[in-house]
Amino acid sequence: MGISVRLQGPVPASTFRKFDLRKMATVGRGRGRGRGLLMVKKESSPVGKPETGAGDASSSVTPATNGCKNAVTLDDIEHVVNNLSCEPPENELKNLQQMAEVFIKDKDALMKFASAIYQKCLSDKEFARAGSIICSQSATVEVQGQKFRNCLLSLLQKDYKGREELRDSSKEKFLSFFCFLCQIFNNMKTATGDHFEALCGPIFDCMGMILDADDKNDDELENLLLQMQAIGTELERISFEKMSDLLEKVRSKIIRDGCSPRGRCTLLELIESYARKWQTMPNEVTRYYCDTMADILAGMVV
Repeated sequence: MGISVRLQGPVPASTFRKFDLRKMATVGRGRGRGRGLLMVKKESSPVGKPETGAGDASSSVTPATNGCKNAVTLDDIEHVVNNLSCEPPENELKNLQQMAEVFIKDKDALMKFASAIYQKCLSDKEFARAGSIICSQSATVEVQGQKFRNCLLSLLQKDYKGREELRDSSKEKFLSFFCFLCQIFNNMKTATGDHFEALCGPIFDCMGMILDADDKNDDELENLLLQMQAIGTELERISFEKMSDLLEKVRSKIIRDGCSPRGRCTLLELIESYARKWQTMPNEVTRYYCDTMADILAGMVV
């Protein structure tokens, strides 16, 4: 059958710890971004150390599939995926890997596995980065000539084509799609280790759609900022012209009456991040935006 379902090994804890390094200085700690994509939840257990009690890894593995000695069903896969946190411990990721190796027997099972992860990402934008790393580790899984990454990209393409309808039906689901699309671009690479440049255009299209929308909200702008801080360098390298067009829209939104004070503060931070070549901002600059946003959220700025 030509089946090759070996994943690329368990995801090391250090992979998830990279999450904190460059972006955490600019995600606006203390400025009301409790649901920001790049925020690290204080209540989360440290990566690599499973939680105890209700959050213990054993609670997300059904007895029938523990150790993957028995048959694995789609329900088993979905149960484990849906119980993954935004920073999954290594033992949970290893368990998912083992289950996938048993479950994926044909192209249909491969698509169902990809869909299970994708649906988890659509239901929670904060899982976007963790989900993209799991997808990156699974990218070369192949069954009957079909690779995991092709299944995933087909799911992304479908929602990209229907992005306007998706946003009309659920802004939250659209935002989750957008965040996951950006993180797939950030973390899942080609066989040669390069970014999937074909995703660059769709990302810019979604960003432009957010900025142009009459009913855009501050959460969309905040997540646009967070994604740009994560992938702005590569987006600009791949398409300087598209980046210039996007920044022109951002400037217009700041100058013209079309954003709330919180939205303008967010977009101004985006412009400054661009001016600093997407590098980590100095502490005093970060503190300025944190304090300004705090004042806005407290109703002190009108």
